[in-house]
Amino acid sequence: MQRVAAAMHGQREQKLNDEALGLGYLVGKGWLEMGRAAGGLWIAAQVNGLVKREGPERVQDKILRGLRDGPATRQREIVLKRFG
Repeated sequence: MQRVAAAMHGQREQKLNDEALGLGYLVGKGWLEMGRAAGGLWIAAQVNGLVKREGPERVQDKILRGLRDGPATRQREIVLKRFG
């Protein structure tokens, strides 16, 4: 989440998405609670100005989509590394 908070203008949305996907994998495995992951990402997006710039609804959607899609995305990466 520190990478999201420290992200420079032009990188903020990508960093948020990357972190949400990674944390989504942990949520999917049951190693991290969804609320804790979403809350941390939300705070980081506020710190870096993304919430103010993009609006709360858009940022919330991006966080939830990344957390939801994280397990499948991460699993696909693992498979491609092993067999791709």
